[in-house]
This record gives sequence, structure tokens and C-alpha cells, in this order.
Amino acid sequence: MSCGILPDRVDGQDTDRLRHLLTETGAAILTGLAATPDALVVAAALTLGHRLRQVFPYRSRPSRDAGPVHLHADSFDVVVHIGGVPVRRRDPDEDYVFIQAVQTPGSGGESFVADAYRFANDCGRRDPDPWDFLTSADVDLYGKWADLRGLPAVPRVGRHVEHHYRCWHGREGHSGERFVRILTVRSADAR
Repeated sequence: MSCGILPDRVDGQDTDRLRHLLTETGAAILTGLAATPDALVVAAALTLGHRLRQVFPYRSRPSRDAGPVHLHADSFDVVVHIGGVPVRRRDPDEDYVFIQAVQTPGSGGESFVADAYRFANDCGRRDPDPWDFLTSADVDLYGKWADLRGLPAVPRVGRHVEHHYRCWHGREGHSGERFVRILTVRSADAR
């Protein structure tokens, strides 16, 4: 069984179709929205409506002639101190990610997603040993990513499968300039 998703394109204003696609496949490619940071928040509001609970600061990701970014979810827990007050910038219960392509590279750089639910369910049926590890063994989820892009060096220990994330994502290596913005949010569905 393949866990890859080839998302359908949908006009950002067609909220009924958009929400149906997300329920069915976990991903959609929104069209018709401007390539501005505000459009990411608009996309989140259109997608989730009254279920949108928290919007985290968007992140800009420029890259040039870069290698691949392996399959991952963005559910890190990042707290910063602003004027001595702890402020959560990322949350382990983020359950939606919006990625906006601002500039595409000369070659490569395609984003990809995988249905985490489908993978986990299929793994549980076909091979109970990896399933047991993924759902019961505590591991350092930051691992080699500590201190990367501002992530804390403090380990975050947990199970691979413990969040509400449906989609894992990554991108292929590329040559040329690539620029995306990433917005993560928490919905009413998160724990």
C-alpha cells in the first residue's frame, strides 16, 4: 500500500471541496490566493473555519542548491523568552501545516507528503513489531536536528506515533533558488 498523496488542486474559496479533500486525503493544493504571508492565515481560516484555535508565527525558508529535506512532521515544542516572559512559538499539538511556494527553483525542489494515518494503520496490520516500536518506545524526537533552525538542544522524548498529525512532508533536493513560507496551526481537533 502506498502512503504517498498526490493532492488535488482546489480554489481556496471553495471551502466545501477543500474540507472534503482534507477529510478524505489529508492534503490539498490551494489556488487563487496571493503569495503573501497574510494569505497563509487566510488559507488556515478558510480551511478550518471556527475550528481554528491557534496560529503560530510563520517561518520563511529560503534555500539555494540544497539537498533533500527528509519526511517529517513539524510538531516541535519551542518556547522562547520575550522580555523575560515565556512565549510558545511552536507547539507539539500543531495539527495542520500550510506551505506556500513563493519562488520555485530551476530544477527539483518538489514538496511531498505522506498519509501518516494510512502508514500507521497499514504497519499495525502488516508488521506488528515496527508498529509496537513506533507506538510504545520513547525516543529523542529532535535527535540530529538539535540546534537546527533555532530548535532547542534539549531532547524531546516521546513516541514516533503520538500526535494528531495526518501528513508528514518533505522536499526533494534542488538547484537554484527556492523560497517557501510555512505556517503551522492548532485546530479544535488537537489534544
